[in-house]
Amino acid sequence: MEGLDPDLEHMVEELRQAMGLASREEMLRVLIRQAYYRHQLVCPACGHAFEPPEGERAQCLSCFSLLRIVQGYWVVLERRGLPLEGG
Repeated sequence: MEGLDPDLEHMVEELRQAMGLASREEMLRVLIRQAYYRHQLVCPACGHAFEPPEGERAQCLSCFSLLRIVQGYWVVLERRGLPLEGG
């Protein structure tokens, strides 16, 4: 990435490898997507916005998925009527 000092360059490369991603561009897409979901309160199952919860659990009013915040990111606990991929 252009304009980064050597220490940040090293961090970027270590993070890319730790995430198991092939390129910096792929890593950037993943990080932007995570930041967007965290900031916008967007359901990771369907992409629709959901109301800010009072606690660490929420339900999407569009797809009815049950969500929980884990380490600062919203994750799907259960997709109502649809199995989770790989699950």
